[in-house]
Amino acid sequence: MPNAIYTRPVATSANGKTYNRYTRVKEGRGFRTASVEGPFFISISLQGKQKWVKLAAKNFEAAKTEAGLGVKAIDAQRAGLTVKEAQQMVDANRVTVAAAIDAYLNNKLDHAGNRRKDEWGPATVADYTFTLAEFLDQLPAAVKFVDQVIPADALQGYANWLKAKSAAPKTLDKKIMAVCFMLKHAGIDTPSAKVQLPRIEEEPAEPYNEADLETLFEGKTVNAMKGDEKGKLAMSEEENLRYTFFLVTACREKEVAHATYDDIVDGKYIVRSKTYKTRDGKSRKFTPKSHERREIPLTVELLARLKDRQKMATSQWIFPNTWGDPEGHFLRKWKKIAYKAGLNCGRCKTEVTEGRHEKEVVTVCCGDFAEGCEAHYLHRIRKTRATFWHNEGLPVRTIQYRLGHKSLETTQKYLGIKDDKVSQAIDNRPMW
Repeated sequence: MPNAIYTRPVATSANGKTYNRYTRVKEGRGFRTASVEGPFFISISLQGKQKWVKLAAKNFEAAKTEAGLGVKAIDAQRAGLTVKEAQQMVDANRVTVAAAIDAYLNNKLDHAGNRRKDEWGPATVADYTFTLAEFLDQLPAAVKFVDQVIPADALQGYANWLKAKSAAPKTLDKKIMAVCFMLKHAGIDTPSAKVQLPRIEEEPAEPYNEADLETLFEGKTVNAMKGDEKGKLAMSEEENLRYTFFLVTACREKEVAHATYDDIVDGKYIVRSKTYKTRDGKSRKFTPKSHERREIPLTVELLARLKDRQKMATSQWIFPNTWGDPEGHFLRKWKKIAYKAGLNCGRCKTEVTEGRHEKEVVTVCCGDFAEGCEAHYLHRIRKTRATFWHNEGLPVRTIQYRLGHKSLETTQKYLGIKDDKVSQAIDNRPMW
């Protein structure tokens, strides 16, 4: 069925105000369309949402031809093609890069624009959408079709552009792979082999030692160490409970943020998917990275503290923010705690903006800036617990399950273990 064609004439409301309103052009016996003036529009569904597309046609007959292309009309507009070129594209079965991106993103969404089961979460959709739009924007003007990307070396060009913008190796690798996944979905074989990926140095497992943990959880602040009797603990009782939960469960930030009291069953924290509503009324879906339910034993002390906390709880979340939604600033607060405990390395340099009226960007040392030390990050707490489990003799396979890793190789990196033969043997062994 051909797309209906609309114009957007000026209309007048009841109170005398004028506005533009999309009006369908009527066809058939008794209706004359030769004198209808543009611009002309069609409405199509894109990623589960209705989108108005302005046609390039100047008269109604040409608009009908262009509208007959359907979704390809969008490709023509976004790729800078004429209607004739778009029709040739259909005939030659060529796909524009813009269309390939839309098809790839739509593959991860249902007809209503929501994430499909066991597919991407909202944050991942946003990341991929941004990256692919950035890639499309950086394409050379001559590259309009998917089959031109590799011959034109456009993928390497995007990588070089990211390097010029000082993108971190991990960020560059992540973005390039997102584009490669899209190209592979569009039918390009091994696109990653056509680009030089950055070398990423493996991050060594650097768990906190016992002395560091005692300083963070029980020690005094720097002021107290210098003789100020009014000095307070590096963290409050509330913060102590939050980061004890991190340390005991070795969970990721979002897994802790979305923990509810219903997830605590028989002395274990059950990490699982859940749907929730935020203060804006929107329903959102949280899915653990591994997409699997897993159970993590809690210590007797932590379990008792959580039960006491539940008696006064006013939210379904164990650690809600001020508005009753999942907390989202664990990392920032952890860095501040490390700074107050005097554990910043004093070597990291960070650029900050100073000044109220005349702002100035200055470089400061992490010894003088609470959130500037790169030595403190939430995954370091996670690695600390994994290392403790390993030192206590817990089987590596069990540690892998508790961490929620799909691959044993990832778990080995957390523990500083490197044995490819053991990894392959255990990965091929069924779990029971």
